Amino acid sequence: MKYLFKDFSEQKLYIYGNLITLIASYHSIATEELSPEEINNFNPNYPVTICIVA
Repeated sequence: MKYLFKDFSEQKLYIYGNLITLIASYHSIATEELSPEEINNFNPNYPVTICIVA
């Protein structure tokens, strides 16, 4: 993502996810079925969503 937006003067990369949210997304488990602790526990080894602001 950073390479795609390298020509922008400012960029900020956000990565969200963890093992629980990754497995939940594969099994079509809604976020409402997970606790806030399960959702907010960030682990960069299991990215579910990657966002960039440029």
